[in-house]
Amino acid sequence: MMTTKINKRMDTGWYIAGWIVAVIFAAACIGHHVSGGETLNYTMPCMVHEVTGVYCPGCGGTRAMVALMEARFWTSFVYHPIVMYVFCLGTWFMVSQTVERLSKGKILIALHYKDRYLWIALGIIIVNFVLKNVLKFGFGLDLLEML
Repeated sequence: MMTTKINKRMDTGWYIAGWIVAVIFAAACIGHHVSGGETLNYTMPCMVHEVTGVYCPGCGGTRAMVALMEARFWTSFVYHPIVMYVFCLGTWFMVSQTVERLSKGKILIALHYKDRYLWIALGIIIVNFVLKNVLKFGFGLDLLEML
């Protein structure tokens, strides 16, 4: 049986960062709602896509965040799946860490930091990059313009 060492310092750092991100995301959601959904009017276009026509590994990320703020989860996933991956993993991390901390370790459900989560994220970004460009240039399907 393989055991993994829990790095409490790393968990604490990610937990603090998670609360900061949660506050920023909540403020962004409020701002998006107050602006009447005009969030995208204030973003710059992707220079890689503007110059080459090729989607960069991050293309669709802003639209995915806006869709997430509007609770359009499938649309967010299609625009850029890393946003939903980070949202789901981050939400479970924060909820499970909070429960374990509030119970003072009596309820051991906390998700702990592991490098593999970053490797999975990198894989999602690479697959998304390749898939969007293959669909666009190989089959004429532009996912970012279809939605």
